[in-house]
Amino acid sequence: MAKLKVSEREKIITGAIDYIEEHGMGALTVRGVAKKAGVNIAAINYYFGSKEGLIREVLEYTIGLADSEWLKVLEEGGEDPRLLLKEFMNLCLSDMVKSPGMTKAYFYESFVKQDHSGEYFKHLSAFLLKLRERVEALVGKDKEQLQLLIMQMTSAVIFPAMFPEFYKGFAKYDFKKKGSQDKYIEHLTGCFFRELERKVKI
Repeated sequence: MAKLKVSEREKIITGAIDYIEEHGMGALTVRGVAKKAGVNIAAINYYFGSKEGLIREVLEYTIGLADSEWLKVLEEGGEDPRLLLKEFMNLCLSDMVKSPGMTKAYFYESFVKQDHSGEYFKHLSAFLLKLRERVEALVGKDKEQLQLLIMQMTSAVIFPAMFPEFYKGFAKYDFKKKGSQDKYIEHLTGCFFRELERKVKI
């Protein structure tokens, strides 16, 4: 079977993702990406206009991939709200741990420039609303309670995903390992539903 030809544009996007994973968003340079992608600097300017244009498209591309995976969980998650939430949180944690550079890149503008208007925040906010509506349809009412608990769960996933080394000394948890990820999400979803059952009959 013949291999699909990768376009120069795709090489640049892949090269930028690899560069961010290795060096971080703050260290990204057009020259560094060009070297990583095996293209000249002029090609990056031709396809993306500038470093900012390249960063914007790389973020949009990776967010789009995440978005499709998240929506697949909603569509195929079945009727058990526990399994639905567990699958989503597992997906978030494992994907973020696998790509820590890109995960931090999504929050870069927020941390460095106090700008919270980025595409990742819009996508995450829109998806969490859909997730709340999906869980609400399965378990009943009380939007506010569901919203607060989903906010807490999401926050409890993002921090260890961005800083997996932090908990190794404290709790002997290695979030780079699937077993630790599964155990953590099992505990997190258990806490979620115990609290929810106090307010809503499941």
